Amino acid sequence: MSTELRGTPLPGVVELLTTPSCDNRGAFFNAFRAQEKSFIDSWGDRGIAQVNFSRSKAIGTVRGLHFQASPHSEAKLVRCLKGRVWDLAVDIRCNSDTYGCWYGIEL
Repeated sequence: MSTELRGTPLPGVVELLTTPSCDNRGAFFNAFRAQEKSFIDSWGDRGIAQVNFSRSKAIGTVRGLHFQASPHSEAKLVRCLKGRVWDLAVDIRCNSDTYGCWYGIEL
């Protein structure tokens, strides 16, 4: 099983691409593995504070914008287990070189 770390135009926003291990039983992949280099490179030494799962019944459901500010900011790991989701990150840090820029990806 391999994990690829892919950068995005927004500093601090990365894509983690995992290739599952497949055999006649089905497939398996690690959703998060703290000791793997790709996770260490993107996650750093931040601990996992909470894990959430959500399910949306209607197409077009909007879940909300989550603002992150120090010292209470959190890293986010977003995965889509079934169907499709459009995930969006927007840089609203006033002093950032990428202020106002956004990155979206369909998962």
